[in-house]
Amino acid sequence: MPYRVSLSTCDPFGLVELSGVVSWTELGQAFRALYLDPRWAPGADALWDARAVTGFRLTPGEVSPDAPSDAASTMAELASARAGGRAAVVTRDLLVASLARVLAELGPPTGRVVKTFPEVGDALAFLGREAVPEGWEVVASAPPARPTALGEPPLGEPPRPDLPRLGRVREGGSPH
Repeated sequence: MPYRVSLSTCDPFGLVELSGVVSWTELGQAFRALYLDPRWAPGADALWDARAVTGFRLTPGEVSPDAPSDAASTMAELASARAGGRAAVVTRDLLVASLARVLAELGPPTGRVVKTFPEVGDALAFLGREAVPEGWEVVASAPPARPTALGEPPLGEPPRPDLPRLGRVREGGSPH
């Protein structure tokens, strides 16, 4: 699963872009990259763009709401960094939305409000924003990042005309 984790250079705000087939290993790496980055401010909001996710490779030992799992351990580890704030997950896929809800409930309560939305505009409204901030710094990606428009499949996949572009980002934080 390609992913890219970026932090706004303008204000406390995170963006995670996911595409391809979701595996817990890479999803866990994306969670850690966002919430353990020294520039992350607990209580900050995050937008998770999962519109380009095409499938799953998950096992019960990795993600399970009813038994100990790698995901539960990760969410417990990240609980203080995830405390407060809001996270909006943009997806039109019921399985992705369900996974987001399961992950939000794992670990100790954090007060973070996590909701899923089919459209970016609705997610931004939930986050109290009219638009995505201009400046970004890529803090982690797999495979390594290349310049793309936010909202496109980020890492070498063909452009998808059904995904609106949100802006430009380059590794290192320059928005253009």
